[in-house]
Amino acid sequence: MNHHSGSFYQRRPPSLFTDDEDPTGQRPPPKMARSEQDYSTCCCGSINIKFGTFFIGVLYLIGSVGQIISSFVAYSSQASISWTTFSVAVITLFSTIFLFIGVKTERGEWLIPFWVIQFLNLLALGALAIIFLIFLCSFTPKYGDGNVDDTTFPTADKDYQIQVTFGVGTALCLLGCIFNVWFIAVVHKCYLYFGGSSCSRRPVQLEAPPFRPTPPPRFHHFQPTPEGRRSRPLNTLLGGPLLTNERFFSSSKPHLEDSIRLERVFEDLSILPFHRSVCTDNNRGSMSATDIC
Repeated sequence: MNHHSGSFYQRRPPSLFTDDEDPTGQRPPPKMARSEQDYSTCCCGSINIKFGTFFIGVLYLIGSVGQIISSFVAYSSQASISWTTFSVAVITLFSTIFLFIGVKTERGEWLIPFWVIQFLNLLALGALAIIFLIFLCSFTPKYGDGNVDDTTFPTADKDYQIQVTFGVGTALCLLGCIFNVWFIAVVHKCYLYFGGSSCSRRPVQLEAPPFRPTPPPRFHHFQPTPEGRRSRPLNTLLGGPLLTNERFFSSSKPHLEDSIRLERVFEDLSILPFHRSVCTDNNRGSMSATDIC
């Protein structure tokens, strides 16, 4: 019997055991819910998420300022390239300023413009890497003397230098895509740390609020019976022996005075409203249980 029961427990999956019943301890730990995840750090938990996001903003700020300066210095003779570069740099600069405001005020909606700019940069770098890769794979010797200026590639082996140029461009674009994906992940994590689109997912401070005593409740709609009348016995209130329901409703000819006395008792005790409405039978002059409302 013990042998069969032991084999039965060995065949059961580990997930069916509780912590006390699992003899091997091989059950995987439960997955953490989304609302219980820690969004306060980045870089494998070594850097605070606010500092990491701020550092990324500083890098983009330096890059956008350098791009604005280069658009007026390096491309001063080419108006179209200068204005295109300048526009992209200004948009990036404003999104970076919004990022700093969001980190300072801890409001996630200020991070959305910067996150969109990063996503567009990722798409642009990915498209450029694909173009470089296509040119690198389809490179043939016809791109040599007839299509490449000798001043660009002064050495004899022009085909090799073209391959190296496209290869380095592809590698740089792929490296930029990797860093851009990491930047997007950090900013998105900071967005969730600041509350995201629904509610705050930061650790809640489980501290009790300061105690404030409240006054006792007041029931304005209820007027209690005065103390003197409440202490009087029921026989005194009735003016005689109390009639039970059986005696009251089984009597063939109950009197109107009994109903009046019961009404007075219920009003004094504040048990329920008792309306003085008695329906008298014209023929018999009697009352029933349904006649008293």
